[in-house]
Amino acid sequence: MAKTAYNEALSFKATEKYPKDKIAEINAILAKEMGAKELEKKYTDAISKGDAALIAKDYTTAKTNYSSAID
Repeated sequence: MAKTAYNEALSFKATEKYPKDKIAEINAILAKEMGAKELEKKYTDAISKGDAALIAKDYTTAKTNYSSAID
């Protein structure tokens, strides 16, 4: 998926504008397709799970959940 590749690019150069712009563009397209409420719920659930894992010091699970929030 293109979004995954742009996120990977950001892991190498976090300050680059182009990947951020493309991720925002992809998110806009996905929001239209999925519906804004469904996308928001998916994001909120993933962040909540990530927060819970972070509190439990389960960093691998936290990272996985946070990553899924941006996918």
